[in-house]
Amino acid sequence: MNATSISNSTYIRYMNVIAVNDTAKTITCMFGGAESKYGPFKIWIRHSATGLIESDGLVLDVNAYVDSYSPAVGSIYGGTLLTINGRNFGDTYTDNPVQLSANGGIGSIDCFVQSTNST
Repeated sequence: MNATSISNSTYIRYMNVIAVNDTAKTITCMFGGAESKYGPFKIWIRHSATGLIESDGLVLDVNAYVDSYSPAVGSIYGGTLLTINGRNFGDTYTDNPVQLSANGGIGSIDCFVQSTNST
């Protein structure tokens, strides 16, 4: 499965299929995230034996934003509790991975997410 930006077809995010239930006709997958500016996304499903599966009308709109965070500075040794405010976050802490970076991703540091909610 993949999600392809409707506004920029070169921006594609691949999804990991977690489970398939043929009886219920459902597919459960993990979407790793994408930049909101490229949303909404068209969903494409490809079966390994039969090729593309009809998925017209399946659109994913990530539309999540960070509005603010605090504090703006912390210890170089870690341990600073950071609060991030925004919208459309997941209610499960694993849905909202957080990384800190000073160089746009180079040398990013994963953060431990203590708790989360939709904002």
